[in-house]
Amino acid sequence: MIRQHIEDALALGARATVSGPVPGDNRYLQPTILVDVPKDALVATQETFGPVLALVRVKDTEEAVALVNSAPYGLGSSVFSRERGPAIASRLRVGMTSVNDAIATSRVAGLPFGGRGHSGFGRKHGDEGLLEFACPQAITVRTAPGTTGSSFERPAGAVAATLAATVDRLSQKG
Repeated sequence: MIRQHIEDALALGARATVSGPVPGDNRYLQPTILVDVPKDALVATQETFGPVLALVRVKDTEEAVALVNSAPYGLGSSVFSRERGPAIASRLRVGMTSVNDAIATSRVAGLPFGGRGHSGFGRKHGDEGLLEFACPQAITVRTAPGTTGSSFERPAGAVAATLAATVDRLSQKG
């Protein structure tokens, strides 16, 4: 899959500045940097889980944000900026963004790690990751006669009866 993404980008006009198989072993790739990658190349439109950096030219921040947000995937991103990094990061529809670092979010165990869109479901790390193991369940029990939580109509004396039943119940627990 990684080789297919690289070959597709090269066929569409991208240039590899660093690339190639590891000498003596075709199962591994050298880190690959692709420049002038077309916006419709697989490496720019799909998730490439390998040592590949694809550089896609955009005219400005607005186009970059729109390009990122148009993708069906949204695992993670990095924003490099002297002044506007957090503001740009907050506009991206992705699960996590590192500002002025490539993968800082993955090194902070207290932050949730996970994506949006087609980048998978669920989280690991942080409170959100722990909640993946929980199955919340809400249970209500009607304890006072003549009242219901699904109606605004109350028979005469229902509020007083509910209050009395609540006070009685609380005094039994004390």
